[in-house]
Amino acid sequence: MVRAEDLMGCDYGEQRRLILKAAVDERLVAAVLREAFALRSKDPEQARNWCHLAVLAARRLPTSGAKDLLPQCLANLGNAHRVLRDFERAGELLREAEFLAEGAAPLIQAEVASLYASYLTDVRQLAAAEARLREAEALTARWGSRHDLGKLKVQRAYIQEIQGRTKEAIETLTEAMNLLEGERDLLLLLMTLHNLADMLLSLGDFKQAWSVFESVSDDAYCKLGGAKGRWLRLWLKGRLMAGERRWHSASLAYEEARQLQGSDAGCLDRAILELDLVEANVELGDLGRAIEGAKRASSLCSRLMVGPELLVALCALASFRPKEAREEKFLTPLRQVRNDLRGYLYPFGSQPEPCSLSPDPCVS
Repeated sequence: MVRAEDLMGCDYGEQRRLILKAAVDERLVAAVLREAFALRSKDPEQARNWCHLAVLAARRLPTSGAKDLLPQCLANLGNAHRVLRDFERAGELLREAEFLAEGAAPLIQAEVASLYASYLTDVRQLAAAEARLREAEALTARWGSRHDLGKLKVQRAYIQEIQGRTKEAIETLTEAMNLLEGERDLLLLLMTLHNLADMLLSLGDFKQAWSVFESVSDDAYCKLGGAKGRWLRLWLKGRLMAGERRWHSASLAYEEARQLQGSDAGCLDRAILELDLVEANVELGDLGRAIEGAKRASSLCSRLMVGPELLVALCALASFRPKEAREEKFLTPLRQVRNDLRGYLYPFGSQPEPCSLSPDPCVS
């Protein structure tokens, strides 16, 4: 009988050989899947490999043991491919997981639906994504915890936001906040508050946005979100100030956020922040710096999978002469391009993690 510890320290080929040759049981599958969960953020490729090992082991279980674990493993492998932007393989695996989950436990069905919704969101099949999340919410409301139900609502609010249904998204996030348990996941609660302030800002409700923003301390952002939490905090603060036309203060906040981002932040986050700073510099009359920022944003977006029309618009902005940058023919397309780019951006800089209702898979 192969054990999880037998796999540690082996290369991927040896791990596969062990799983395919030796006897396996449900405890091994559960342990392998736990290892994949642990690697999701820090090493997505290794997480995918461990998910694949979990699938290989789950396929060798007797039918009774595989009923829940196989669809769960397949869904997590599909999600790992999604994270790595291999959407074709992700879709294949998630469709198989959904088919097999029909006979699984309710919370496994909910987890599969949540992970499938993440994939459908990425490929912009938003109605289908929202439908699956509502199914997952119904199952979780009956069989799961309030906290996990709150996580699903956070995920659904994101879909509503990118569809432009911001008022609905705010209502959904507010519902989520009443369900999330801070002692279980304080970072998720912080993310939810951050996204709520961001949405209120987009509706022009500055008073309420500031209230939500100030309900979380700078220390909390830094402790829970690390360096990313710090620059996200400054970026949102700059946007709040820009909304009140406090352009000098906004530009200082943006510039500090940009310095903190460094090369670790994603190209999309960096490009949108550049465009926010471009707008502030135009309003302040620093037109040369504004054009330089537009050029940096254009360069960053050239590395991304965004629509060609956006790249063309960014290149056009970058080619403006400084003396033209005060004109509406610069500011209007600048704001349009920035808003379009935000449609590719996940709240808090990344899409909410799928519900993952079974991080410690049941082996009973």
